[in-house]
Amino acid sequence: MHQYSRADNRKKIQWVTRTALLLALALLFQSLRLIFPGIPAGVNQFLVGTLVNLCLMLAAMLAGAWSGIAISVIAPVVAFMQGGAPFIWMVPLIAAGNAALVLGTVLLGRKAAWVGVALGALAKFVILYWGIVAIGIPLFGVPKQAAALLSFSFSWPQLVTAALGGALALGIKPLLMRAVEVDK
Repeated sequence: MHQYSRADNRKKIQWVTRTALLLALALLFQSLRLIFPGIPAGVNQFLVGTLVNLCLMLAAMLAGAWSGIAISVIAPVVAFMQGGAPFIWMVPLIAAGNAALVLGTVLLGRKAAWVGVALGALAKFVILYWGIVAIGIPLFGVPKQAAALLSFSFSWPQLVTAALGGALALGIKPLLMRAVEVDK
């Protein structure tokens, strides 16, 4: 039987705590449209999208790729259950786009954080645009009015909200690292 050291246990507890806190924040942010139903749809997408992407990238930067990927998968499932994603087939595509954002941030951001954020944002945009707009909408015969709304929502706004979330994460990360002890 393997004995875990205090340091191992501490790292696991930190990972779970950081992941849980950032997941809770991401779910709270994506629930804003339910808490404040009067928020206009465009404002909602840009505000909520930016804040959720902020949580994804902070998770990646502060707790690692698996933390960000866990949130990447859980958040769209909860959004679907809340009525935020109109079709179930969109959930794995949204999770994949989020995971690409996280992986870009972690893998490519090791040398230059802004490069990881930029390429992660671009990867998320490409996955969501091609997966939902170019393939999913025609393949699943989405009605014209819903198709127009989804085509807009999963096009350039995804790139903008991912980039804004990344910029915020890059600005907030040093503040968080100074405020609490963060193992590098």
